[in-house]
Amino acid sequence: MKYIGTIAFSLVFALSATFALALGVDGYGSTGASAGTNGTIGVDAGASANASGSMEASGDGTSSGASAEANGNVGINAEVNVGPISIGRADVDSDTTVEGAVTSASSVSTGAELSAYASGVVKADENVSDVELTETAVSLGYKQRARLFGFVPIFVRATATVKANGETTVRYPWYAFLATKDSALVTASVKTATSATVAANAEASAKLSAAMQARLLEQIHAAMQSNLKASLMAEANAKAKAGATVQ
Repeated sequence: MKYIGTIAFSLVFALSATFALALGVDGYGSTGASAGTNGTIGVDAGASANASGSMEASGDGTSSGASAEANGNVGINAEVNVGPISIGRADVDSDTTVEGAVTSASSVSTGAELSAYASGVVKADENVSDVELTETAVSLGYKQRARLFGFVPIFVRATATVKANGETTVRYPWYAFLATKDSALVTASVKTATSATVAANAEASAKLSAAMQARLLEQIHAAMQSNLKASLMAEANAKAKAGATVQ
């Protein structure tokens, strides 16, 4: 009888434990399944985060990503940068496409339009050697007149640069120290042509927008072009006077 009672007690205990285990699975099954499948937790938590807009509701990367995507702050509020854009004579000479041409600086509002406009400036004027555009400065390389050893007329490339803060410089090739040139005059002309645009930009932002870069490029180009024409005209007039004197 003693053994029978022990056996009966063991059976009852085993059945009770099995029943309790079944209850445990039923009572905590959702948590157990959740803990076993982290992807499910991530999706559910992500949905909750999306609805409330709270990033703290998520404990893993999935929900954080879903919340950020739903909020849309990353794509909408991100600052769009323009540049840098570098275009040389070889670039436009090898490009035969004319689609999407932008011929006016006032039509520029995007980086793509700025690039198209700059390409047009280089392609339309053979005296332009290159253009460099960034959010902090605009540079244009342009042919200018100089006199080697003070009397031999030559052409050299002068690169005018206007920064967002208004600083204006004109650089010449290293060998230009052997020649006389109108560096001060060219710099003053570029500075005068761009002063209004630089002042307007200083009131709005420390960086140059695509529209501002296009406007500065247009003004620098006009100033450099005007200086070259004035130099050649003065030279032609001097020759004409010299010829008249000889006669």
